[in-house]
Amino acid sequence: MVALADSSHVSVISAVQNCNRWTPPPRGMYKANCDASFASKGKKTSLAVILRDWTGQFIDGVVSTVHTSSVTQGEARAIWLACMFLQALGLSNVQVESDCKSVIDLCVSKLVPPWECLAYVSDIRSMGQASSFSFSWVPTIANSVTHWLASSKLQDVLPLDWIRNPPLYLRNLLVSNSLVT
Repeated sequence: MVALADSSHVSVISAVQNCNRWTPPPRGMYKANCDASFASKGKKTSLAVILRDWTGQFIDGVVSTVHTSSVTQGEARAIWLACMFLQALGLSNVQVESDCKSVIDLCVSKLVPPWECLAYVSDIRSMGQASSFSFSWVPTIANSVTHWLASSKLQDVLPLDWIRNPPLYLRNLLVSNSLVT
């Protein structure tokens, strides 16, 4: 079931799909998965976005380390980073997935977000409408690649050339995660 937020193109897939693994977007489309990882001490947060096509092929990605005031703000910043990244690539009509249901719900509704993520959610809504991005929630297991990327960035073990030369574990995770049953 697809629920639309007002009359915009911003949508959320509310029915749980086959969520045991990443599922590809429709033929000819792209999907961006995003996640945030948080340090146990301090407010350091790492964000990760990965872009794949309908065949599961890894296209591009971005990671960033930021300071956040809450988990909600960090997850909103991950979705915001995905939207900024997609716009920088000149892409539209892309599916954006996150494993943070509460922030996805904020992105596709008219609810007033908490103050610490108000600006990010407002930007996400605007970018989503302008670029026809759809936003959906997936369980963590279906978002395992970005979860691993964000965690590796937070621990400072992600190589700088991870996009051009993905570490073996990332390559294996991408392959196993995108196998279509």
